[in-house]
Amino acid sequence: MYCYNCGKQVPDDSTFCAFCGSGLSGNAAEGETAAREGQKADMKNKAPHRTTRKRAVIIGAAVFLLALAALIVFVVLPALGGKGVLAGILPIQTADAGDTAPNDEIFAETDEPEAAATPAPLASEIPVTAPPAPPTPTLPAPAAPAIALPAPPTPPPPTPTPLITPEPTPTPTPAPRYFSDAGLENFLLEGSGRYYDYSEIVLLNAYELSIVRNGLYAMSGLQFVSNRTLIDYFYQRSWYYPDTTSAETAKSRFNQYQNVNLELITDVEREKGLR
Repeated sequence: MYCYNCGKQVPDDSTFCAFCGSGLSGNAAEGETAAREGQKADMKNKAPHRTTRKRAVIIGAAVFLLALAALIVFVVLPALGGKGVLAGILPIQTADAGDTAPNDEIFAETDEPEAAATPAPLASEIPVTAPPAPPTPTLPAPAAPAIALPAPPTPPPPTPTPLITPEPTPTPTPAPRYFSDAGLENFLLEGSGRYYDYSEIVLLNAYELSIVRNGLYAMSGLQFVSNRTLIDYFYQRSWYYPDTTSAETAKSRFNQYQNVNLELITDVEREKGLR
C-alpha cells in the first residue's frame, strides 16, 4: 500500500509511514487512493512548467534564426558586393519583347545627308598602263674549282707472321721391365724372408719399384682403396688378405727384412727422382 500523506510505498501491515511518520491505522484502501490523488496532483502541477519550458526554447530558436538572417542581409551581402551578389541570387525580371525600346545607337536616325555615289569611270577614261617588265634572271656565280687533294699513301701490306709449328712432346718410353709378372711376384714375396741387394733393386723400373714397395705392406694386410693400379694387381693374388686400411698398422707388422728392404727401395726411388 501507499502512504496517503507522502505517496511512498510501504508494507501492507505497517502502522506508521517509514518516510514521513504519518499514522496508517485507517483504511488501507483510502490511504492508497489518497496517495494516488496526491501523485496526480503533483503531475498536473509539473505539466505547466514543462509546457512553458518548451515554448521558451521555440521562441529562443526563432529569435536566433531572425538575428542570423538579419546579419546575412545587412552585413555579409554588402561586404560581398551588394547588388551583384543579390543579382546572382534573386531572379532578374526582364521586360517583354514588345515593350523593349529600340536601341538608339542602332535605330537612331541621323540628319546627315547620304554621300552621293561616285559614278564609275568610262572605259575610255581608264588609263592604260604598260605591263611590268619581266625580272632579269640572276645567274649564280660560277663555283670555284675544287682543289684536288693528293691521295693518301697506300700502307704497305702487313708482313705475314711465320707460323710456328710446335714440336711434338715426346712420349716418355717406359723403362724395360726387369721381371716378368710371375718373376716380380716371386721377388716381392722374397722381401719378407731375405735382404734385397742394391744391384737387384737398381735394375727395376718405376712400376716394379712401386709394386715391390707396396707388396711389403700388402703382405702385412694393408687394404688399398684409392690407387687403381695397386687394387687391380694385389686383388688378383691368392695370398692377399687385407684387414686394415692404416699404413701404420700394417708397418707395425713388418719383420726385420721388410724394414731394411723398405728403406733400400725408398733410397733407390729418390736416386731415380721418383719421390
